[in-house]
Amino acid sequence: MTFFKVVYRRHTNFSIESIEQTFNGTVDFGKL
Repeated sequence: MTFFKVVYRRHTNFSIESIEQTFNGTVDFGKL
């Protein structure tokens, strides 16, 4: 969950709404 915090800060705008969707694609998101 370390990278999740960094991503959340970078994409705080859409992350708030896509936070649930991103959680399911954490593996894919990490590669992006």
